Amino acid sequence: MSHSAIPFPRFGTEGLSDAGRAKVEHSIRVLKNMCEVRGLRYYVQQVILTEGDGRAFKLTFIWNHDKYKAVVEPAESKEEQPTGKATAEVPHFFTAEVTRMAPFPGEGVKLALSNQCRRRLEGYTGALAPAHLELQRFVIEYPQHLAEFPHESTARTITQFAQARATWWSGRMAAVVQAAMGYGRQDFEALPQPPQDEEQAQAPSAARYEQADKMALPEATVQAIGVALGLDEEGKGGAMLPACNGTPPKTGQIQFDYKVNCSDGVVFGSDRTPWLVRIRPSGVFAMPLPMVPATRTPAFRQYIEDVGDAEILWLLDTFGGMPSGEGFPATEKEFAAWHRAGVIFKMGDAGGFYSGGSYSQQVGWSFNHAGTMAVNTCWKWGDKGLKRGQAWALGFFIGALDDYGMAREKKDSDLEGRVTGAHRSVVLQYISMVEQAAAAAVQEGDALKKAALYAFRRAPVDDILGRAIQPDVKAAEELEYWSSYEARPIAAGWVRASLMGEGTLYSHEKPRAQPQIKFPVVEAGGCISFDFSREELTPKPSPDPKCDTIMHAYFVGDDLKVVKYFRDVSEIAPRVERDWDDGEELAVGSWTETVTLSPERLMGSFYTTDFDERRWASEKSRVTKTVGKDLGYDAVPFFAFYTMFDMRGDIWRNRYAQHDSNTAESAHYDAQTAICVPYFAPHGALHAWRETDNGIELTQARKVLAFRDPHSYKFWTYHSVFAWYGGLPKGQTYTYEGEFVPSPYEKREGHPVWVNGYNYDMYGSDFADQGDWMGTLPQDVTWLVRPNSTDWNLNGGGSPPTTKQFVRTSDAPDVKNGKVDISYAPQPQNVHKDMPDSWYFTMSPDPDGGGVFYRDASRNEAGNVDYCNCSELRADGIRYSWGRNEVADSRAAHHFIGVFAQ
Repeated sequence: MSHSAIPFPRFGTEGLSDAGRAKVEHSIRVLKNMCEVRGLRYYVQQVILTEGDGRAFKLTFIWNHDKYKAVVEPAESKEEQPTGKATAEVPHFFTAEVTRMAPFPGEGVKLALSNQCRRRLEGYTGALAPAHLELQRFVIEYPQHLAEFPHESTARTITQFAQARATWWSGRMAAVVQAAMGYGRQDFEALPQPPQDEEQAQAPSAARYEQADKMALPEATVQAIGVALGLDEEGKGGAMLPACNGTPPKTGQIQFDYKVNCSDGVVFGSDRTPWLVRIRPSGVFAMPLPMVPATRTPAFRQYIEDVGDAEILWLLDTFGGMPSGEGFPATEKEFAAWHRAGVIFKMGDAGGFYSGGSYSQQVGWSFNHAGTMAVNTCWKWGDKGLKRGQAWALGFFIGALDDYGMAREKKDSDLEGRVTGAHRSVVLQYISMVEQAAAAAVQEGDALKKAALYAFRRAPVDDILGRAIQPDVKAAEELEYWSSYEARPIAAGWVRASLMGEGTLYSHEKPRAQPQIKFPVVEAGGCISFDFSREELTPKPSPDPKCDTIMHAYFVGDDLKVVKYFRDVSEIAPRVERDWDDGEELAVGSWTETVTLSPERLMGSFYTTDFDERRWASEKSRVTKTVGKDLGYDAVPFFAFYTMFDMRGDIWRNRYAQHDSNTAESAHYDAQTAICVPYFAPHGALHAWRETDNGIELTQARKVLAFRDPHSYKFWTYHSVFAWYGGLPKGQTYTYEGEFVPSPYEKREGHPVWVNGYNYDMYGSDFADQGDWMGTLPQDVTWLVRPNSTDWNLNGGGSPPTTKQFVRTSDAPDVKNGKVDISYAPQPQNVHKDMPDSWYFTMSPDPDGGGVFYRDASRNEAGNVDYCNCSELRADGIRYSWGRNEVADSRAAHHFIGVFAQ
């Protein structure tokens, strides 16, 4: 393989720069080595390279039987100017995941194709194109208006697929961008050609897919399309399209912008016509969304339904046709020309939005799918040197559009009833003169004259008559007149701006310790923290400001989502909180007591439409959780004489409960929330939450509590020495005074012992109350009071549990809980319940190391397949994802092109 410098021809008087020379040498070396390694006998490749000043040159490399020839020549810079007339042609487009976005010279962009795309590329014959293709067709560098994306490389070509994802856009605009990316380059003459003798090539050629320019439609379908578009027998002469050609851009580059100061979106008119809307500081402008004319006809739809192409059918259902991928006119002069022609019209202004600053230029206006509304947020300086956040909404209305705004050449029949007599021929001659002059100017490259011709075709006949009957009419002068002609807008429309919300943005901490909300910044290569600081040299505000302010607003489908910054320095004094009522008897069950040992404050600075983890909490607190277990009654009741020598006494019992308590006393509790608007996905949000607690002391305790049964009994006996005083007991509820009572007292010597009274104590325990437990009186309880006739006990009985009681203390492990949620899929999702990366909660860029925090997300924007993922990783290294896409493996922030419908 060759690694030495390779001589090559030079072109022009100035030649190539050193960088250009290096590109050519490297490309030739790569192509030569590839042919040697593959053992190819014949290979042809064309590569378009560029100089730093934008000049392009073409390298043609020819390999033939181990010999090569390399020719370098200027790339044709002057393109043939399309007329902007409707045709029956429909461009091919690819649906795929881009799997290699930065090829070496001579290599192509790698694609993983959908099955529907594989069918379409083979003409719906039943055959399938390869599932994976490598195509030069998609080696497309960033357009100039997306120059913010990093693209410098000495070895590889950094294509627009590296970072210009459709997900930077929103609403149906994102679908238009994703679909348009599927067309690829249209400079087919510069793309690889199939080998003259393909059998001589040892590797199958993908060149025929490089050259797949137009869909092969049945003749009957083509004819029906021609009739619908008013084409002649040669398929020409269709109506002029408004401000576009109806074909994909030749360069294949993205024609739309997504940034704050130039946000493109799709709005649907009252007749469901899609409009391309651009929001700028100078106003809100609209024009019909450029479409491929043939795809708007019933004949084409019928064909697509017959072949069952769900991807194209989704476009037809959503937009009424296939967007061509063209955007607003590229230059201000063209923009102004089409504005004068009435195709582009100003709907209104964005209110006071642009008087403020953006959180990031990459977070443009967010449109809903219905195409009726857009939202965005900004900030500006307010009173006392504090920042003020604002959320703005734009509501759109556009009226019906006749025939998609197409303008047809005026015929004799158009003059009927308006121009008569000698003037008719004069007007017809005038029309022919202007048409020819404009067509010639367009063909010579004067794009502005297309707008003039369009305005002329839509002008009222009376306006044309007034110009036609002038003496000495000259084509050049008339063409200039119609170039400056102010036509009426082709539809009625307006935009209404409203301030959804406004509030203070303030934090007294230094930036590195402030609450964290991060926005994607392409120039930084990641997500950058917002600084809540007040203006320099301004005093600290008093009173301390409260904040409840929208900082991010976006649509997921048609659902409006907001992220709010919340700040309230109010405190709640230490308190005791119990989950039981005062006076409630705690015996069995479970209950919790929380004692705050320091003032409570609101922890968590952000909440969203979908997630709110804010909580009032104390840094220091004590939480005791107790579980009570029933241990039952005394197996033997208690008894006791009233006093020494008294004949009377009481019998009672207890019910016991075991209380196991766990107390956690915390001294350093904290809870935080943070927001990251992901890279690639400004119309979504990652919500991180964590709680930490260090130095927790745990106390475990067990104790046994006795609860007195409210039912008790009176007993008596007589003993000449020990029980001779007091007479008979009286029960509150019942006293038996029957025949067993001796009168006068006999010398019974303590036997028998009779229960003859029953009491109910209303202050006893409800827990221990199961009713009268001794039964019918009188009863002999000698077995309890005097089980041994030789002993005399003033009290006794009872059988408390032998459960061991204890108190133990220990230090608990630090508490670290957290989770990450995402609002980006059709339904809000929990990403994981692990501790979030600590960088969510700290400043980006890192003030010490200088690094930039990075999180991204991706999703399918075109088709009925709901799939998205984010760069939070599972344990196996796979990204968390939701939904399913046939070409996605969730190992990257997938770049989808085309439409996914299954």
